[in-house]
Amino acid sequence: MKKLILIALLTLTLTGCWNQKIIDELGFILQVGIESGENEDIEITINSPLVRPNKETIAHVQSTTETSTRIAREHFSQKTPDIFVNGKIQQLLFSEELAQKGIVVYLDSFQKDPIFPLIAYIVVVDGSPKELITNMTNSEMISLPSLYMNDLIEGNVSSSSTVESKLFSFIRDYYAEGVDPITPLVKMTNGDIQIMGSALFLNDQMVGKIDPRQTSLLLAALNQAKPTEYEFHTLNPMKETSNKNLCVTASLIPKKAKINITMVHAEPEVDIFLNFRSWITGYPFGSIDDPKIQDELKEGMAREIEKDFMEMISIVQNSGSDPLGIGSKVHGKYNEYWNSIDWLEVYPEISINVHVNLEISDAGRLR
Repeated sequence: MKKLILIALLTLTLTGCWNQKIIDELGFILQVGIESGENEDIEITINSPLVRPNKETIAHVQSTTETSTRIAREHFSQKTPDIFVNGKIQQLLFSEELAQKGIVVYLDSFQKDPIFPLIAYIVVVDGSPKELITNMTNSEMISLPSLYMNDLIEGNVSSSSTVESKLFSFIRDYYAEGVDPITPLVKMTNGDIQIMGSALFLNDQMVGKIDPRQTSLLLAALNQAKPTEYEFHTLNPMKETSNKNLCVTASLIPKKAKINITMVHAEPEVDIFLNFRSWITGYPFGSIDDPKIQDELKEGMAREIEKDFMEMISIVQNSGSDPLGIGSKVHGKYNEYWNSIDWLEVYPEISINVHVNLEISDAGRLR
């Protein structure tokens, strides 16, 4: 009985959570756009939900030019009775111009916020994030810009047209030795938001870009690709006729890829093995029942994928970015060599080869 009385008294002394916040007193930021301002300042744009008297929720956009994101948040709080918090941010949108200068200094202030969501997307905008957020907010077709942007990114990630880059993964790759981050790249075109592929980074600076088709091949090498539709433009037997724009289409299902690194004449040589299973979804040149035609088609598709992959690798190497983490593999396998060289100087010159193995399934269904 005495124990029950003691427990009852103790429960009366509990004061609850020390950092309790009243939801109605908070202002939730859903999107943050950051771009270069005048002099050394940055222009920050935020999108936060605003509840009207009729209970309708609308997107509210504010912008300010300050020296840091922390000062900007204080500025926004001075213009509203709500206390702005970062815990619901969906995307951090950086202009390409600012991304080329480096973004970790801005990510650092968000990362240190204990309630900031580490799963917020990091996105590069070809253009102005302020214009992008404002145009989304003013669009009659978009009710909640942050959710629309999330759906757009996730839909293109599922088709391997861009990468899934969130705050935690960007910071992880930034601090890891021998691997560089990569983020989605978006652009406002004729009033519509379009995924343009992916932005390549060297450390925290954007140094290049690859299109959606090239992104899908990069992801295949990383074993992160999803099934995707692929057009083959070099397999047209009628390219010298009026039908020269016809192409073969196929669904590519990536299988296990492998990256091998060996030392040849005291230099690293990289061999990348890509494996695909495919379904022919379009062959506008007649029947492909003939096994000989299927063999020629398989070889031609593999050659075109190899060509496209090497074009992508050329862009990546020339930029200095290493999203495949080749440096980390060299470091782990040949540590003595790694310590004797400057990887940033060696990487653009190393030999990278790709080998594509492709299987065609159910080709006979097409007539």
